[in-house]
Amino acid sequence: MPAAVCQVARLSGGPRACPDAPEIMVPKKSAPGDPHMIRFRWPQNGPWRWLLIAAAILSGPAPAAAPSGSKIPAGHVSEYGFEDIDLPITRIVEGSGLTRIVARGDIRGTIVGFEVDFPSTSRRPAGQTPIAIGSAEIRSLGAQSDRFIELLSRLYKIPAPSKTMLPAIRASVAGLEGDLAHVLAGVTMMKFFSFDSGPENRYAEVFINVDPNRRVLEFHEKDPEYRKPLLLALTKGP
Repeated sequence: MPAAVCQVARLSGGPRACPDAPEIMVPKKSAPGDPHMIRFRWPQNGPWRWLLIAAAILSGPAPAAAPSGSKIPAGHVSEYGFEDIDLPITRIVEGSGLTRIVARGDIRGTIVGFEVDFPSTSRRPAGQTPIAIGSAEIRSLGAQSDRFIELLSRLYKIPAPSKTMLPAIRASVAGLEGDLAHVLAGVTMMKFFSFDSGPENRYAEVFINVDPNRRVLEFHEKDPEYRKPLLLALTKGP
């Protein structure tokens, strides 16, 4: 029997050789994506032998399912207690005194994301101490950022005040590692504060870290007590 015909669709371990019994396996077209097969006994003689050979060759393997979604790379949600979200950096824009980091990814089949604007300088004088305190702006990407709010609401297990992210959210930033004014120079680890001047019930903190080499932006939870005010800051504003 020709080797090209003597194959069985992969169910778990992979294709295997046909047994000694003369038979062929033809994909069952009525069940797209289902690897079940229709089994035919191979006639030893007669015209049906050649008809079945032609059917097997023309049918070929079942077509592979087309990849779903867009080419946005996958993001990641931590499974270790804190609700930490890692998003791929899909775009970096420099100019006009700022560095813009666009982060978005596919989380469980949904594209979510946002962008962050960091004030920047054209160059850092030799020996200058990296900026430890500064500010930044979290900005909406539209529908993808609204879906990010929905994701946070599900992960935090609390309803969001609004399903729409504000166009821009200004935050105070404390640098924990790296240089806030040169976030592309290396790993920059930061703590973002909202309503750090009050009122107290609106105060929130979140870690946002940028790794330009791995092209990852991390949105990591500081403490569960900040979940509600963080959602307030991202959706309702002052």
